[in-house]
Amino acid sequence: VVFYEGAYNFALAGKASTLRVGGAVHTGRFDDFAALATNEDAFEVRGLSSFYLVHDIVLAARDAEHPLLGAFWRAGLSPQLDRSVVTRYADAGVNWFGPIPGRADDIAGLAVSYTEYGDAYRRLDPALAAAETALELTYRAQLTEHLALQAIVQRHFNPLPDDNGRRHAATVLGLRAEVAF
Repeated sequence: VVFYEGAYNFALAGKASTLRVGGAVHTGRFDDFAALATNEDAFEVRGLSSFYLVHDIVLAARDAEHPLLGAFWRAGLSPQLDRSVVTRYADAGVNWFGPIPGRADDIAGLAVSYTEYGDAYRRLDPALAAAETALELTYRAQLTEHLALQAIVQRHFNPLPDDNGRRHAATVLGLRAEVAF
């Protein structure tokens, strides 16, 4: 797998902004969902690529070095529809930096995401939804210089079906630990 990314920093309406473009190329073998759906002999293909665009912007700042409120959006796609489980993805959100007085390194965030599944992949199972939407609320607490904990609550709407083919909105809770050396 080869990942690549380029970034451009600029000011938008007088606020710091970064635009990143990137992607990945994987040379491994992947299921050919289009062939599997039509019972063709070739069930595997080689290679998968994806591309993305990310924009981060500071909406408000305490000073030149410390943002107070930021926003982001991302969009990605995989053009190889015969082998991609996810063909399009987009998300957007806001981050509040230092939301609790005296805790300047903490971050609270709210985001929404949209994941679109490929037609060829979905033809293998007609019960699959075309897309899924999720809402996420998160809080990252910087406990020490080297340790941070991040709590995550996600609500998934129209997720992939369970073993009985039913879809139920799902809530996912997570806790992530970061250790920096």
